[in-house]
Amino acid sequence: VAADLGHTVLFGALASGGTLHLIDRDTTLDADCFARYMTQNSIDVLKIVPGHLNALLQAQNAADVLPAHTLVLGGEATAWPLLEKIRSLKPSCRVINHYGPTETTVGILTQDAACGDSSAATLPVGLPLANTSTWVLDAHMNPVGAGEIGELYLGGAGVARGYLGRPGMTAERFVPNPFSTGVRLYRSGDRARRLADGAIEYLGRIDDQIKIRGYRVEPGEIAARLRALDGVLDAAVIVSAAGRLAGFATARPGCNLEPASLKKQLAAVLPDYMVPSSVRVLDALPLNRNGKLDRQLLVELGRAATRTGGSVRHAPEGATEITLASIWADVLGLVENKLENSILRDDNFFALGGHSLAAMRMLSRVRAAWPIDLPLRAVFSAPTLQALAVRIDELSTEPHKTGSDASTIRIVERQQEMPLSLTQQRIWVVDQLAGGGLASYNMAAGLDLRGELDANLLQASLAALVERHEVLRSSFGEHDGDPVMTIADHLDVPMPLVDCGALPDVQREQTVARYLTDAANRPFDLATPPLMRALLLKFDASHHVLILVLHHIVADGASVHILIDELCALYRARRGGMTTALPALSIHYADYAAWQREQLTPPRLSNEQDFWRTYLADAPHFLALPADRPRPPVVSHDGGTVRLSLSPETGERVRALASARGMTPFAVLLASLQLFLHKLTGQTDLLIGTDVAGRDRTEFEGLIGFFINVLPVRSRISTDGSNMASFNAWLDTANHSAWEALEHRALPFDRIVDALAVSRRRDANPLLQMLFVLRDLPRKNAGVPGLAIELLRAQTTQSKFDMALFVEPVDGGYEVEWVYASSLFVRSTVTRWFGLWRDLLDQVSANPGSTLARHSPDAVPQRVPEAISQ
Repeated sequence: VAADLGHTVLFGALASGGTLHLIDRDTTLDADCFARYMTQNSIDVLKIVPGHLNALLQAQNAADVLPAHTLVLGGEATAWPLLEKIRSLKPSCRVINHYGPTETTVGILTQDAACGDSSAATLPVGLPLANTSTWVLDAHMNPVGAGEIGELYLGGAGVARGYLGRPGMTAERFVPNPFSTGVRLYRSGDRARRLADGAIEYLGRIDDQIKIRGYRVEPGEIAARLRALDGVLDAAVIVSAAGRLAGFATARPGCNLEPASLKKQLAAVLPDYMVPSSVRVLDALPLNRNGKLDRQLLVELGRAATRTGGSVRHAPEGATEITLASIWADVLGLVENKLENSILRDDNFFALGGHSLAAMRMLSRVRAAWPIDLPLRAVFSAPTLQALAVRIDELSTEPHKTGSDASTIRIVERQQEMPLSLTQQRIWVVDQLAGGGLASYNMAAGLDLRGELDANLLQASLAALVERHEVLRSSFGEHDGDPVMTIADHLDVPMPLVDCGALPDVQREQTVARYLTDAANRPFDLATPPLMRALLLKFDASHHVLILVLHHIVADGASVHILIDELCALYRARRGGMTTALPALSIHYADYAAWQREQLTPPRLSNEQDFWRTYLADAPHFLALPADRPRPPVVSHDGGTVRLSLSPETGERVRALASARGMTPFAVLLASLQLFLHKLTGQTDLLIGTDVAGRDRTEFEGLIGFFINVLPVRSRISTDGSNMASFNAWLDTANHSAWEALEHRALPFDRIVDALAVSRRRDANPLLQMLFVLRDLPRKNAGVPGLAIELLRAQTTQSKFDMALFVEPVDGGYEVEWVYASSLFVRSTVTRWFGLWRDLLDQVSANPGSTLARHSPDAVPQRVPEAISQ
């Protein structure tokens, strides 16, 4: 006996003097047995959930299931076909629909079915009882008009005082009544509308409504379609924890249902985004103690089916799906984890841990396996294995869809002076404008080495690495006004040894930090190779630290991991008496540079420029962050760093929300930052830069070099504010805008600036003053037996932007490196902003459907920055 039934049934029987029948579970689950019980005991009144009643009406003598006098329905929406069936079986039976959560002492709205407005989609739940009130309000708690949809709020004498011992939850659900002082309303979380006669129509839960590929989807609507199929007795559709639609059905007596057939029938009457990724046939839908659908148990059933490989999900079928599954397993690291056979047809690439960089790596393998040019957007619009395989098959049968990107990269003739890649050229231009020697483009990392180390073998391994990668032997100069790259045939990279053995253990960490910082801040002359430095610190025979510094013009973040992996492989080989350990490279960075320039043909250049002119039309070229200090007349690259963390709990919420929305964690993190900056600056239109890897060919994956391009991502609040109604709405807008930019990542940032005719200036970066990067790079470093290796990062004291956030997954949470221009901001401001952004991220990821008006960082500095012209 549960609370809801206690109020609506126990007290009803006591107050009327009636006999109360508590029917055992076995009887309630056997339609014919239940019908016999009803007639044998002459039951006058029955209180039941519509879904349960619908199942019982399959009894041989269906009319006997119904009471002699009054049927009370509640707990779910009542469909008109069920009501018609009741009337046809027992016309004399009065039907009462009722609604009311436990928090309002259960029954608060009632509707006699004979008076129900048939224009409503389902039987209305009616009018409030005496001493109670109902309100249908919008996201800002303003009443909506008759017929308009809003959230149902309940008030009056029956409203509870709150949740015992849960003040936070009480404050969220029991809110002040804006229309009457001193009293509260209960926020139901139910969608509803008020009909012309004043009755309320229940439309489902707000948190059940989801968006799939930009479309609003009601699981209840899909369940109704499933329920209408031949042979289906009852059905339910839920949204799984992984963000998939999962369907469940029960069969009518004598009918045999096949999940594949049900999905095919649904696909014939529903758009593809509404078709559940899985359908499972059950003997009966699970019910909770109140007789309502037990959704949590359905989630568990779906999860169990996934784990056991039951009838809900199927292994890849056909050559395309099997090959694609193998590619996914490789890209997502499932082979290393011995899970290569775990990918199934309805698996979502992003739900399995994929992200934008992994998607690019996956597409490069797809292009190698099939002669097609599959666009990156295809992974977003068709993220499941089966859907993407269909897209690959479609393109494979249309040869004209094959793009030039699928062509083989040719090895260009080596000359004394070679052209730079377009991305290298951008760095060279920035360096020249600054007069050379920009330390802000240095990358420094340390390897903490614990165990037996042979310094001579390490030096030899480093030399072999430089010999292997041409770009590490490159320097950059000018010829007839154009930048050129010169590749040395041989180049030594010294690795001096500094003996720190006299230092006490307590000073080791500070010593390493000092050497790392000093190495990172010492500039390179781009015309004088090598553009890589190495230094080995020796603390004792079993503890060394290798410090490596590279200029960005020859390497990017992924290159650092490639360098470490290959250095370890070369060292392992030499320690084992071998000189080679790595397969030969098919191309070098100079070949990539030539290919990149060939790809940007005049027609493609024009098309890309046209896109960026449209995408950034009327966009502001300055992000008005409230600075602590006046902006200097010339950009200073002096900077500072704040390193803080987002907790594993926050990380889990971010990943769960991303999975539920069919997006990446990058999308959630970026959208929350954009929202924070909107609130911080007051700007309704702003640009944030982000790095794209550019390694979208298999030939590029093992190359050291600079492949990154910076893209501006625009975020705009719509004029009516509709895309800010909730974080879910804002997330859809932000994600769409980011993917638009990502699809056009081929155009280098300086060419974007040129296309917009943005004047270059000395006091601020052109177009972008803030950068956001999610470092989610694959790490395959197998290490060296007997040698523990830990990657150390340098403390950044240079900043290329006013603000730059580098976020990296660590131990379930995220480590945030917030780099700032120290000429504009002080450390305490950055630390405070991080806290506000973190709090906002926690709020919106925990409750993405709630109104954004409730999530506003308070006490943000209201400094007005110095006026800067466009």
